[in-house]
Amino acid sequence: MGLVCHGRIGAMDALIRDVVIRAGQHCTVGRMVRGSVRGALLESDGDIPDTTLSISFQESTLGPRSLEGVGKKMAVPGATELQWGVKWHYFISRGGLAPLKELFLNGLETALGDLAEEQVSHMGSYWVIRCDLDDPEASPLEPLVHSAEAFTHLFTEGGRGAGTLYPKCSVGYSVGMITHAGRVLRMTSNGVVVNTNGVMPPLGSLVCLQFKLSSPQGEQISIIRGTVRHRTAKEEQRGGMCVFELRIRDAYDMDEHGALESFLKELGDRVASES
Repeated sequence: MGLVCHGRIGAMDALIRDVVIRAGQHCTVGRMVRGSVRGALLESDGDIPDTTLSISFQESTLGPRSLEGVGKKMAVPGATELQWGVKWHYFISRGGLAPLKELFLNGLETALGDLAEEQVSHMGSYWVIRCDLDDPEASPLEPLVHSAEAFTHLFTEGGRGAGTLYPKCSVGYSVGMITHAGRVLRMTSNGVVVNTNGVMPPLGSLVCLQFKLSSPQGEQISIIRGTVRHRTAKEEQRGGMCVFELRIRDAYDMDEHGALESFLKELGDRVASES
């Protein structure tokens, strides 16, 4: 998906919200005139193709596609020549629950608690709201699941036999409903070590590490899920950072199948070039 318009939602005029619109390789700026959980009336002087659209909110503060609604462009009776409608298929928040709550309350006039339980799903800070459960074409991409054994295979193949890889990249993780930031120090075929200034997850807890991976389509989310098997408090660690280690249980490509495999191959190529 691709058309881009920039925007934010918050304490503004209740009927006007700036947005970023993506459709294929097109991008334009527009505004959401009014909206509900079923659809919205948008306004833009850009060329909007008659196709499935990604409507992105709060890009200036959350980042591209961190909070987006996906839907089909539709004609709306009584709309001006610069206005058109979108029927929502689903919403995705890649940055936790709070931005999604704000969008629904302030922009779509709906509390998340009013939705059916089967409409809402999440893994870590990756949340999905489905608006039409009866239309299979209105569903988001199903995550590609990698078992612990499958991840070991991807790691061995991508890492070119290296026993340890050193991503040294930022990662998000959730404790309760709160998302924290950390940095991946090293990774093996069955474990990941993260350091952080955030809250330490409890020993034995199940944690989702959320990676933002680059692709030709933009940033894609992959998740590695595991159990905390070791942690060191900042008082015990040089540099004043907390460290915890996960035993990998499984992994997921949330936005693009193959993203995690490509990431591991990049890390393996880096190790090979440095040796």
